[in-house]
Amino acid sequence: MSKRLGIIVLAGAAIIALPTAAIGDVEHELHIGAQSGAVWSELFRSEPISSPNEATYNRRFFGGLALRLNTNAWDWLSLGAQLELQYDRKGARIESGGVRVGDRYLNYLDVPLLVRATFSPSRYAKPYFAAGPRLGVLVGAEREDFNGNIQDQSDFYDSVDFGVHVALGVGVQLNERLTVEIEGRYDVGLSDVDSASAQPGLRNRSFFLVLGVDYELWRSGGSGEPPR
Repeated sequence: MSKRLGIIVLAGAAIIALPTAAIGDVEHELHIGAQSGAVWSELFRSEPISSPNEATYNRRFFGGLALRLNTNAWDWLSLGAQLELQYDRKGARIESGGVRVGDRYLNYLDVPLLVRATFSPSRYAKPYFAAGPRLGVLVGAEREDFNGNIQDQSDFYDSVDFGVHVALGVGVQLNERLTVEIEGRYDVGLSDVDSASAQPGLRNRSFFLVLGVDYELWRSGGSGEPPR
């Protein structure tokens, strides 16, 4: 775990440095945003084992906030470091022979740290790509059987989860400061979430459909222009 944490810290430092690394006549922007949408999640094994049960995707909802520092070094491209805080309800639907036998719910506070490239083919539509490490803190875990009975299982899962986020989306600019964003996102866990169990190897995997709003708080011109 310490090795993975070290990698994430180094990656995070590199991501944060990107927007401030550009020199010359550039603009810097500070954005805040809010996100919500649907998440399809499952638990998969890093090494398969023989089991009569099969974990499949279940659908839940998530929400979060984002803070991004942008550097506009070119007219057609801006680079940014984006820090997010999300509440995600992950887990899986458990089936046996195609019949649901229960669900697993793993609730996380996720902190993705992403490098984001935003393209500007037009004034109003701005596609973007983002990727980076993600740290998840478990805030609760539950097991629900086919009768709807719920049992707390927080002690059976690791308190910290490491993963990687990859996102592709488009922003539609409504005015000078406000943008609406639609995004698809993929997240995969890099660490086992059940390392203390007799048969460890479970990891998280999720697909997100995101609707968000982005607001530009501040901009600094590269030629000494005052913030507007």
